[in-house]
Amino acid sequence: HVIADAAYLVLPNARSRCAGLYFLSNTSTTTPPNPQPNGAVRVLCKTIRGVPSSAAEAETGGLFLNAQEAVPIKIALEEMGHPQPTTGTPLETDNSTAHDILTATVRMKRSKAFDMRYHWLKDRIAQKQFNIYWAPGKLNKADYYTKHFPPAHHRYQPCRLQSPTHLVNLLTSHLRGCVAPRSRIQDPSMTSAAICSFLAPRTSGHPRMSEDTSRLA
Repeated sequence: HVIADAAYLVLPNARSRCAGLYFLSNTSTTTPPNPQPNGAVRVLCKTIRGVPSSAAEAETGGLFLNAQEAVPIKIALEEMGHPQPTTGTPLETDNSTAHDILTATVRMKRSKAFDMRYHWLKDRIAQKQFNIYWAPGKLNKADYYTKHFPPAHHRYQPCRLQSPTHLVNLLTSHLRGCVAPRSRIQDPSMTSAAICSFLAPRTSGHPRMSEDTSRLA
């Protein structure tokens, strides 16, 4: 699943920035897709080459760059035995104009001046390699990587991007072989806030380590 976003004219010399959030999820059967959120496996953040003439062109360019990054990931997953949706990999955008142009639901007039490379994505959508859909901008998780935000937003956003499932994977990867922490985190009564507090670094040291030290003494 890919969530794409772009910020128009936020860089010097009238440049724009695009970002993308990639994660693995279940196959959504709804229209538009509504996959179960998961931790990111890749985050894209780069400057769009050239100067787009509108926000829709910047969003289309961001979708193009994210789709190019997603193609080798799709191929790798299929070769590892993880079949992809027959309708195409979900590709989310919050720009309705870019969505309508790429799905051929509007007639192109001034948008014919778009960079020709962006029409590559239109062909891939027609081949059902990608399933592009629109979602409100307030739900777009890739927006975090495209703009400058105040400190309060940075403190809030990481917990919003990381789901409890991702935090379980993060914890168990650092504490392999420790059965007690795994069972504690997988407790259904544990909330996201409790998991974050459990993952917070401690200054007193690990209790089992101090117990082993006392035995040696």
